[in-house]
Amino acid sequence: MNIENRLRDSLREKSKEYAPPQELKQRVLNRIALAEGKSKFKRHLAAGIIAVGILIPTSGFTYQAYLADELYGSLENIIEHFETAKTDSYMLLNAKLLQAKGELSQSEYEEFKQNLKVITSSKIEFGNQYGNINYDQIPQDKVLEIRKAFMLLQPYFDKLNGHESSKTVLSAKEYEKYIDALMTNEKILVKSKIDPSKSFSNEDIKPELLDEYLISKSIIEDVDKKVMEAGNEQLAYMPNFLINNKKVFIEYGLPAYDNENVDIKDVNLIKAYAEGLKPIEVQPNTIMKVTFDKQPDSVEIQLLTKEGKIIKTSSLDEITFPKESGQYTIVVTGQWGKLGKPYIIVAKVLE
Repeated sequence: MNIENRLRDSLREKSKEYAPPQELKQRVLNRIALAEGKSKFKRHLAAGIIAVGILIPTSGFTYQAYLADELYGSLENIIEHFETAKTDSYMLLNAKLLQAKGELSQSEYEEFKQNLKVITSSKIEFGNQYGNINYDQIPQDKVLEIRKAFMLLQPYFDKLNGHESSKTVLSAKEYEKYIDALMTNEKILVKSKIDPSKSFSNEDIKPELLDEYLISKSIIEDVDKKVMEAGNEQLAYMPNFLINNKKVFIEYGLPAYDNENVDIKDVNLIKAYAEGLKPIEVQPNTIMKVTFDKQPDSVEIQLLTKEGKIIKTSSLDEITFPKESGQYTIVVTGQWGKLGKPYIIVAKVLE
């Protein structure tokens, strides 16, 4: 049984105790796939990131995720140490732990959990309000302990995300550099006072840390690419975006295209993905073109309002944004034989 189905079963069971809004349930189910498609830089879902992302509710209904509670002790303990909290993030963590328990052997899961406890306890003891740690300010023996836990955990996260193990793809020296780059990246975010849950650019990094940050980011991106290629992931299906014939980077969501679990026509699903994406800013009547390294048999581009109403549909590989200002959602679906891949992006048309 896949993780979406297990989470659905869990939600049905917990619904006997409370009645959370349906929209929240949908967002939790959809965001599991969202993490897979937003960008190559986020592929690794490093142990540190999943440990940081454990945020729980300060208001509304309370969800006690038993596996997550094993790591953090209690809900009150998290509220005391972290500045913000989100119910669906906590539920998503519990879903990932359920996935680990279901897919790993008993001995693997015990190793996974014990090392994850090292990370989570360290986040509580040394982390800032976002859960990130400045490793330059904690005892060296603790840094080594956390580093060892990261090195043991990363292959499990690779496995849970359906990727080849970065530990087997890389040489021993490359793997150590990769883990060090993840930790360097984390401490730079602390020193630059950045909230990692929000979008940020190189300009937000303190100038004196920028070179170090760019080096660590480059190492992480190179490893991501190697792992993806090693797993024979079809990079040719990734879209390329051009605005007025100029290639641009656009953050996108890639839902699993499975007729049993995902209905790409579902307005709530599209809205949930759009909420987590950073919009690209465009001028009125701007033309956006989409290309792929592997040419699809057909392409459909839908332009929707922020509320999910379809304004325009194009069977060509380009679409023109409206002259009216506002935020819009675009769904690009490429079809290669029986294989269909939908990509969701968000654009803000300026006044």
